[in-house]
Amino acid sequence: MKTSILENGWTQPIVAREIDTVLEIVDGSHRWTISADRDVAALTGGLVPVVVLPPTDAATARMATVRHNRARGTHHVLGMAEIVTDLLELGISAQDISARLEMDPEEVDRLADRGNMIARHAPETFNQGWTVG
Repeated sequence: MKTSILENGWTQPIVAREIDTVLEIVDGSHRWTISADRDVAALTGGLVPVVVLPPTDAATARMATVRHNRARGTHHVLGMAEIVTDLLELGISAQDISARLEMDPEEVDRLADRGNMIARHAPETFNQGWTVG
């Protein structure tokens, strides 16, 4: 991280949101930690680029986290599944999740499912040509 900032400068700001007059880092905790380094601080006179997100509801905040993680390629399936489940429990429709997180409807369904598709979708007389092993 230090080498990247020293060689390329600040290519990404720290992303934060305000909660009760305190800024909470949403994305960039490692960049924040390294910003105290003498060499890194010298690049910008100790200033650190920060973007403060506008106030929002819990569902929108979770979706912002997903979008940041996906953009960096660091999203994890189980974490994504947990967030999708939380969003559904907050009353966000699967169609809305699909549109706002730019996921295929099938991806939302699979993440919401987490291995329980048979119980959620199978009728009482599930085709006997397929069995759970």
